[in-house]
Amino acid sequence: MRHYRSWLLALAHAVLLLPSARAENPLPIERPVRIYLMRGYGGTMTSSGIDEIGRKLQKQMPERPIMVGNWEDWEFFVADALANRAARVVLVGFSKGSEAAAQAAGELASRQIRVKVIGLDPFCMAPVVARLPEIEAINFYRNSCGSVADGTMAGAENVRLGDTGSGLSDHLAVQHDPAVQALVVEAALGGASDDPTREKRAQRLSRR
Repeated sequence: MRHYRSWLLALAHAVLLLPSARAENPLPIERPVRIYLMRGYGGTMTSSGIDEIGRKLQKQMPERPIMVGNWEDWEFFVADALANRAARVVLVGFSKGSEAAAQAAGELASRQIRVKVIGLDPFCMAPVVARLPEIEAINFYRNSCGSVADGTMAGAENVRLGDTGSGLSDHLAVQHDPAVQALVVEAALGGASDDPTREKRAQRLSRR
């Protein structure tokens, strides 16, 4: 019995000396995220698809701030992000909102804030996002404007959405496409930038 008790004490002492697995491999601390979505020209009259995407994001992230506004609100969104520097920032823009998102990203990156930009079909424009280490950018486009501007975003990963569109009606319709919305939501939630299936899924989208 005495030997058994000594063995138990030795075992307990050895366990106490073992390094904590939690200390060696701490659980990653999830950074809070703030997602800003910007409509294009015409606000809710022509860009309500952005509001639909915002509601889908809020459903998946009920505790996170999801803010939707017009493209002119980009400076307000920048100020809000600066006031919450600990948060991960995601900027989503449709049409003219894509250009505003790229501009906001440049402002935040110049203040050493990491940001993800998601453009959705810039119409008759080709916005430019700064090539900075603080910025990750992806742009989903259909080229609805034809040869006037191709709808891509310089400095971003550009993913084409099916066939070339045929004008304003196709441009306005793409924001409401559930498959397109799913791509945007996935990207906003942190989908891998090297997802090999994303471009294939985008290319399968037919012209609406």
